[in-house]
Amino acid sequence: MGSWKHCLFSVSLITALIFVFVYNNKLWEKKRFLRASLSNASVLAECCHQIFQGKVFYSTENALKTTISESTCYEYMAQNHYITQTLSEEEAGFPLAYTMTIHKDFSTFERLFRAVYMPQNVYCVHVDEKAPTEFKEAVEQLLSCFPNAFLASKMETVVYGGISRLQADLNCIKDLVTSEIPWKYAINTCGQDFPLKTNKEIVQYLKGFKGKNITPGVLPPAHAIDRTKYVHQEIVRAQNSHMIKTTKLKTSPPHNMTIYFGTAYVALTREFTNFVLQDQRALDLLSWSKDTYSPDEHFWVTLNRIPGKTPFLWRNKLMIYEKSSCKEYLTQSHYIMAPLSKEEVEFPLAYIMVIHHNFDTFARLFRAIYMPQNVYCVHVDEKATVEFKEAVEQLLSCFPNAFLASKMEPVVYGGISRLQADLNCIKDLVASEIPWKYVINTCGQDFPLKTNKEIVQYLKGFKGKNITPGVLPPAHAIGRTKYVHREHLGKELSYVIRTTTLKPPPPHNLTIYFGSAYVALSREFTNFVLQDPRAVDLLQWSKDTFSPDEHFWVTLNRIPGVPGAMPNASWTGNLRAIKWIDMEDKHGGCHGHYVHGICIYGNGDLKWLINSPSLFANKFELATYPLTVECLELRLRERTLNQSETAIQPSWYF
Repeated sequence: MGSWKHCLFSVSLITALIFVFVYNNKLWEKKRFLRASLSNASVLAECCHQIFQGKVFYSTENALKTTISESTCYEYMAQNHYITQTLSEEEAGFPLAYTMTIHKDFSTFERLFRAVYMPQNVYCVHVDEKAPTEFKEAVEQLLSCFPNAFLASKMETVVYGGISRLQADLNCIKDLVTSEIPWKYAINTCGQDFPLKTNKEIVQYLKGFKGKNITPGVLPPAHAIDRTKYVHQEIVRAQNSHMIKTTKLKTSPPHNMTIYFGTAYVALTREFTNFVLQDQRALDLLSWSKDTYSPDEHFWVTLNRIPGKTPFLWRNKLMIYEKSSCKEYLTQSHYIMAPLSKEEVEFPLAYIMVIHHNFDTFARLFRAIYMPQNVYCVHVDEKATVEFKEAVEQLLSCFPNAFLASKMEPVVYGGISRLQADLNCIKDLVASEIPWKYVINTCGQDFPLKTNKEIVQYLKGFKGKNITPGVLPPAHAIGRTKYVHREHLGKELSYVIRTTTLKPPPPHNLTIYFGSAYVALSREFTNFVLQDPRAVDLLQWSKDTFSPDEHFWVTLNRIPGVPGAMPNASWTGNLRAIKWIDMEDKHGGCHGHYVHGICIYGNGDLKWLINSPSLFANKFELATYPLTVECLELRLRERTLNQSETAIQPSWYF
């Protein structure tokens, strides 16, 4: 009996040992397999499935297989499965901006960044000034691999609950509004966030708000009232930074604002961010909030609860035509309906206006340059909305000397279609009975800095010469005409792409120049452009180049013997005042924001603009910076009427 029990015990022990050995062996193999292969999509999917089922598994320490220090950027992005191409036209046409405020846990941030990264978006990362040097360097090294991601230009020492957290977001927003990427919404995140929706789902969700900001919040509940009732102070220390509440009561909010309480995480339109950075109400609220607790939980929601938009001084006067006759519209909108001097009558001008959106901005430009002795051809992008086209057509129907181009192009930025739009109008203008002397091409975001009389006098000084500023191509522009380019026309996004195919030499052994797309051309020169084989052949050759309007006019005007030619003109001609992002040392910076490297002027640019010798300035956005346009408009009208040699009608005054 004893031996039988001993035998049974031995068998049980051996069985248990075998089970433990097999289990441990399989467990080790599973752990080793996961450590080696978790980046494999099928294994990762299985692991995730186990988690969703509530089961336990052993994860890898780091599924990001390599570090940047161990590989090139290309290897790092490839081996870590970054998406480096846009996945849909809808997403390409609706790029997003992200602010990412972080202070530790590089691996967690790295996962978040990979999860939200898309090549059409733009990313600003704010690293807490207190973060370790190693962490800062790791983040900087990661971002160096992405042309659309960067560190904030100014870092804050972030204190939980302090103004520094809000300021970190604002620092990134200041950087993002200068981005050339035309983002629609900015979303703020922290290093411990993670997306639950795809980029496409986020885009579709935001599009549903139709340009409204998302700032969840309500009137302050009882527990939140003290946050803005009493003065708070940030205490910054090496080990423990924090906020303290004092017994001192705060002053009332500026501009009689009602303070709301909500989430610190928001989604903001680009237009709203410009408002936040420039509007006096926003600036004063920020200053007032500096000694409150968690100001990011009241700042965004409070501003977004302000009803209405910034008023336009003349808005209603430019919308009357919808409800009135042309005569009433022209009178009540203060159009000048008679020539102001004999000199201007004898030197009529022609205008090309290429537009695609922002009717209000176009209407201001049109009124600013309108004179009854001139003639105006307006080209509306074929892709523009039906409502926009109809609004433009209705406006022009009130003017016998203004019309829509007989042929419309679907204009692609940087493509031949932009040049063709100008040429379509030129064909129509040369058929006009109005004996215009020069044609000036404009876009819907231009605005005149000089009166019609001053423009006439400036052009008369060129004595029939064409003004096409430009030089031999600098290094950055050579590829534009060296390689074949293709226009891509999509529903959401149209663009030009460069191929690796070399172009043949230019026709007629022409020397290609590079210059401004904005020109002033004599009537004789426009006939040459439409008829001479050299011009016709250059146009054909230019159809697969990038931004051909920046070489077409200047190249033809450098040919000796051409009507009005200026073979050695260089940058002669003050046609456009433009603030380029790479020339801030010369113009002192942009007080609005940059798009495609060009300043959208803000109020702070007005002094620079009125002192400019140029005839026009580019670019303006009435909806974003209304006072900038309105101040220029008012000043221009006053100077125009002061120069008049004829009786002024009362309706011409604003």
